[in-house]
Amino acid sequence: MSYKFNPISGQLDYYEDTTPVKIALTCSTTTSTNLSLGDIFTVTLTGNTILGNPTNPIDAENYVWFIKQDGSGNRTVTLGNKFSIPSSATTPLPFSTGSNQMDMLCVVADTSADKFYVVSFIPGY
Repeated sequence: MSYKFNPISGQLDYYEDTTPVKIALTCSTTTSTNLSLGDIFTVTLTGNTILGNPTNPIDAENYVWFIKQDGSGNRTVTLGNKFSIPSSATTPLPFSTGSNQMDMLCVVADTSADKFYVVSFIPGY
């Protein structure tokens, strides 16, 4: 438990300490993500997948996926229809296909719009 000074109210506000939680996902035809379990997710692709629309988001929260190819590589990733890619980005996102390569996908949840805005995509680790 922690307190932070609120300059508007002039009071100390209580807030819960949050430590990032990393969750391993299982790759399947549609890979599911329950955001109530954590905010960082890892998945090793063992086949082509759709990264399904996440469930249980918190508004304005950041979420990160580390998406790794297995030793065979050449697996494809398609994003669910609630992921919103900026017009300035390459569509679809150029996920890596080389064996054991990893990409990082970062989004911000907007529960009122029912969208997950892609704010960063870094391929090729």
